[in-house]
Amino acid sequence: MDTYGLKITVEGESVLDDSLELNKYIMHSSYPLLEVYSYGTFTNNFVGPGEDTFIINHDLEFPFVLVYMQNYDGISDTISSEYYQLDWSTAGATYENYAEARTGDGTLTIVFNDSNLNKFVQLKGFYYIFKNILI
Repeated sequence: MDTYGLKITVEGESVLDDSLELNKYIMHSSYPLLEVYSYGTFTNNFVGPGEDTFIINHDLEFPFVLVYMQNYDGISDTISSEYYQLDWSTAGATYENYAEARTGDGTLTIVFNDSNLNKFVQLKGFYYIFKNILI
């Protein structure tokens, strides 16, 4: 184990411990971190009923991605001011309204589906794409 670096342990644990058990640390510089490859904001114009998509291109192979987007409530016909982390799915949710992120080789696809929506809805969001390698 290296004799240098930065360790911050949870209460009751010692920084002198040579363990790399992650649940003992708040931060450990010997543990690799994800590197941000790309990030940005988006505004997409979804039109229903049915599924609509917005695609962000990248040149990575199946990267780790975080996506946050506003929510549309079809019952009250309102758009949230809060942003929600999108779920991941390959087949979609069973509920009549859902939003999800799908990552693929070279693309990040943001999906919105509302089987009852019969109008134009503009939703804003932001995303982070991380490199496949750890630094």
